[in-house]
Amino acid sequence: MKPHIESELKPDSHRVEAFSDGVFAIVVTIMVLEIRIPDSLAFGTDPAALKHFATYLGTYALSFLVIVNLWTSHHYLLFTVRNPARTTLWYNSLLLFTVSLVPIATRFLGMHPMSSRAAAGYGLVAAACTAAFMLLRSHAARTTQNEVHRGIHRRVIRRTWVFLTIYLASIAGVALLATLADRHGAPMALAAKLPSRLFFLRAPWAPGLRLVGGQAHPGRF
Repeated sequence: MKPHIESELKPDSHRVEAFSDGVFAIVVTIMVLEIRIPDSLAFGTDPAALKHFATYLGTYALSFLVIVNLWTSHHYLLFTVRNPARTTLWYNSLLLFTVSLVPIATRFLGMHPMSSRAAAGYGLVAAACTAAFMLLRSHAARTTQNEVHRGIHRRVIRRTWVFLTIYLASIAGVALLATLADRHGAPMALAAKLPSRLFFLRAPWAPGLRLVGGQAHPGRF
């Protein structure tokens, strides 16, 4: 095969980055458009409405940090995939699909902050993002020609399994508590508190952050 033809069949990662950046931006936009300031706060004092608004805003802020954390790590990960293959596009699309579910989980948790099912749903989406990112990173580790990058990817993947196991175990625990609450009248507040403790762990996508659902890794990748 002629060199110029072979180079044409190996596109760079620019289009992957552009499409991914667009999806991340749209996800954040959808989340912020879901926020509504209660009309009762315009000319009066409504403590209940203010509390609900503050809770929803806090949930949005948390999800915003999760998205930014994912985007930052995704940005640096693509540096290690210079010539993405068709398989790379599918793994990347799977990650973007899970990211697109974040606004749904954010709204559900923001509207029902004391619901164990809403917290479990949020955790499930976080776990899905973690798993999808791990698959993309595993693919990058297999395809990169740089041994340093491959070593970093593999170290992160080993750590990711630990966090993914914790997230899934916490989701199962919340579901069990919710079932017990329905059958035996256990306080729902108890079921709602568990995910808020277990999902706030060190994020697996970037060092030095404590966010929901992700994988801690060294350096800039």
